[in-house]
Amino acid sequence: MLLRDSLTADELKYCGYMTYRTYQKLGTQAGYVAGANILDIGKISVDSALIVNDVRILADAFRCVHNELVIHDDLKADGIHPDGSFSEWHSLTLDVVCSSQFLIRSPRPA
Repeated sequence: MLLRDSLTADELKYCGYMTYRTYQKLGTQAGYVAGANILDIGKISVDSALIVNDVRILADAFRCVHNELVIHDDLKADGIHPDGSFSEWHSLTLDVVCSSQFLIRSPRPA
């Protein structure tokens, strides 16, 4: 994003294309679009929105990320649990360090 002005028109077009392909995965209910992967896909989607100047993509990416950043009470749910643990990959419990990284890596509104 910092080098945007130094990109050729073709380079910028392809950067937009590649990041938009990632954005298209949000909301597809694919098995890998859960937990921390939503944060990664959301961050790339924010990049896509900035590259192609599309506020709709930006708002949608933030919506998906913020919908994922909730406490999940269900023991088998992917995400952050009330005790600070984090489950992903169908309830593989990770420790509090992973949970804090999950929150730190999430995009923040300006």
